[in-house]
Amino acid sequence: MALTDKADSLELYSEQVRDTLSRPPSQAVRYGTGLVLAVVGLLVLMGRLIRYPDTLPGTIVITTSPTPSQVVVAQGGRLSRVYATEGMTTKPNQVLAELENTTRLENVPHLKIYTQQVRNYLTNPSGSAPSLANNLTFGDLQTDINVLAQQSKVYERLHHDSYLSERLQLLNKEIGYYNQLVALNQQQETINQAEYQNADKKYSIDKRLFTEKVYSQAEFLGYENTFLQKKKENEHYRKTLVENQLMLAGKEKERLELAQTHRQQVRDAGDAIRRAVQNCTNLLQNWQQTFLLETPVAGRVYFLKTLQAKQQVRPGDTLFTIIPHEHTLIGQAVISATNRGKLKVGQLVLIRLRDFPSEEYGLINGRVAIISLSPDNNLCRVSVRVPNPIKTTFGRSLPYSPQLPGTAEIVTEDLSLLERMLLGLRRLITR
Repeated sequence: MALTDKADSLELYSEQVRDTLSRPPSQAVRYGTGLVLAVVGLLVLMGRLIRYPDTLPGTIVITTSPTPSQVVVAQGGRLSRVYATEGMTTKPNQVLAELENTTRLENVPHLKIYTQQVRNYLTNPSGSAPSLANNLTFGDLQTDINVLAQQSKVYERLHHDSYLSERLQLLNKEIGYYNQLVALNQQQETINQAEYQNADKKYSIDKRLFTEKVYSQAEFLGYENTFLQKKKENEHYRKTLVENQLMLAGKEKERLELAQTHRQQVRDAGDAIRRAVQNCTNLLQNWQQTFLLETPVAGRVYFLKTLQAKQQVRPGDTLFTIIPHEHTLIGQAVISATNRGKLKVGQLVLIRLRDFPSEEYGLINGRVAIISLSPDNNLCRVSVRVPNPIKTTFGRSLPYSPQLPGTAEIVTEDLSLLERMLLGLRRLITR
C-alpha cells in the first residue's frame, strides 16, 4: 500500500517538473544569466588588459658618460679660499679652492710668465735678462726662484760683458803682428838662403883652389870662416822663423781656448738656468697639486659637502664633482646573477629614484644597453640608457644631480594577468 502511494506521488511530481521545464524562463532568470556572463567576460578582458610583467629587481645609480670627475684633497689642511659656486661652469684646470700656504695664488701667474720669459731669453739673449718685481714673494718657492734669477744674471754677463771681446781683439792684433813678422822672417830666410847658396858655391871654389895650391892655408881658413858664418846666419834665420811660427800658433791656440772657455761657460750657465727653470716648474706643479683644488675637465661644478674658509679638510676628502658639458645619462644597475640569462639588450627598465618618490613624480623608463658578461660576487652589472633630460611617466622633468640612487626593475617578459594565470596553469599541468 505504501509503495503504491509513493509511486503515484512521483508520477504526479514528474508531470509538474515537465511542466516547469517546458515553460520558457522568466525575465529575471534571463537577466541573471546575462549578468553572470558579462562579469565573466569583464574579468577575462581585464585579465587581458592588466599587465603583470616578469621583472628582475635591483639597485641603480644614474650617472654620466663620461663619468663625473672627482676633486680630491691631496694634503690635509685648512681652506684658505673657496672660489667655486654651486652649479658654476668651469674650464679645465680652473681653481675651485685653495688650502692655506705661504705662496700667494695671485703671484703664480707672474712666476709662470717669468719662467717662460727666461726660456725665451735662452734662445735669444739680446738685451737684459728678465726679472721679477721686488714686491713679489713666493714662500717655499723663493729659494729656487732666487737661484733662477742669479743664473739669469750670470748668463746675461757672459753675453754682454766687454772683457771677452776686448781680450779677443787684443789677441787678434797680436796674431796679426805675428803673421806680419813670420812673413818678414820668411822673406829674410829666402834672401839669406840665396846668400848661403852663393857662399857655398864660393866655398867650393876656394876649396878647389886651395887644393891646387892657389890659396895658402891661412887664406883658405879665412874663406872657410866666412862660409861658416854665413851658414850660421842661415840657421839663425830659420830658427827665428820657426820660433815666430810657434809664437803665432800659441796665440791662435790661446784665442781658440778663450773662445771655447767662453762657449763652455755659456753652455754651463744655460744648463744651470734650464735646471733652475725645471725645478721651479716642478715645485710649482707640486704646489698646485698640494694646495690648489682644480677642475680636471670642463663642466659644471657640484659641491659634495658644505665648504667655507678656514674649514679643516683631510687627505682623501672628495669636495667637488665635475659633470662634463657633453655627456649622456646612463644608469649603472646591479641585479642578482641568478636569472641573468633572461636579460637582453633593449629591455625596458622601470626606475624609481630615491630622491623623487614614484607616487608623486612617476617612473623613469630606461633601456638595457650593456650586460656584463661575468658576474661579480653573484651580482650582474647592467648599463641602462636613461633619457636626457630625465622625464618621468607623469610627464615631469627631473633635475640631474651627481650619482642619483634608486631601484630598478628590468622587464624580461611583458605578460598580461591572463597570460600569467594560463602560464601558471600550464606549469601545474606539466608537473
